[in-house]
Amino acid sequence: MRGSDYERPPFPATWARRHGRGRVFYSSMGHREDVWANPLFQSILLGGLRWALGMVPADIVPNLAQAAPAARNCRRHPRPPAAAHDAPSAGAGAATAGARTPRALIDAGLPTGANGLRIDLSGRIAVVTGGSGELGRVIVRTLAVCGADVAIHYLRGEDRAQTLHAEVERMGRRAVIVQAEVGDEKAVLRMRDTIGEALGAAPDILVNTAVAQYEWTSVLEQPVQDYESQFRSCVLQNVLMAKAFVPAMIEKNYGRIIALNTECAMQNHPNQSAYVAGKRGMDGVLRVLARDWAAPDNRQSGRAGLDDFRQIPRNRNRAARVV
Repeated sequence: MRGSDYERPPFPATWARRHGRGRVFYSSMGHREDVWANPLFQSILLGGLRWALGMVPADIVPNLAQAAPAARNCRRHPRPPAAAHDAPSAGAGAATAGARTPRALIDAGLPTGANGLRIDLSGRIAVVTGGSGELGRVIVRTLAVCGADVAIHYLRGEDRAQTLHAEVERMGRRAVIVQAEVGDEKAVLRMRDTIGEALGAAPDILVNTAVAQYEWTSVLEQPVQDYESQFRSCVLQNVLMAKAFVPAMIEKNYGRIIALNTECAMQNHPNQSAYVAGKRGMDGVLRVLARDWAAPDNRQSGRAGLDDFRQIPRNRNRAARVV
């Protein structure tokens, strides 16, 4: 890859760490469909997810100094040799990442069966916001392959949601499509009720991927409504989804929340301000939410300490195991 954003030394593209009682698995790979089909990427991704879900152990002792010693100098490092960053194909990109990858999480995700998926979500219900989007569709299909019934949320992509609904049902899973503005409390509560009626139980898994789209420009030129839309789709979405669905997770002492962040929240490059503001706010809300339900006062009052909240955070400079 070329461009000013990639004028930096080798840095961790994938890593894992603990955050309080929670587990954090990060990967910046996977933007293209051909990368998703790469066996090495699938092994890393599945291994990381299985560790994050508490299904397998893995060595996550911090190893940044050994795996990418120059990473801490990214912001002031001169232009690196082109060969270190040029990735003309998914294979080349994956190989570069694999050279900095210990076996722990790869071994945890070694493929067996269709697409290498080992995670058994039979009997679970998942909700995917933005499920009709490009990334959302991949997540919906993956959850269905793993055995979950899926609620597919959309805002405007009804045709894509309908097509995906039929695809999930052909896999032998139950599905429902729901339209909602995820930054509107009444709409989110209606979505919760619709899902419960259609699938017969409260969801076990939330995957919050929806985000408002807008044209990026400088702080001085960015319309105020773009900041508001990012706040509603990044921060309020996660607050309202938690308020709507977490009480039932607490009641049954099981729940998973997965939210998607971005390296833009760490980069803070020109024209990213509205997106960064929303994603940094989301990052903070989910970190506090994880600790809220792990707090002694909550456990003592009979509410389960939910250490199962997962997110992809912004800060790669904190102690982490590079995978």
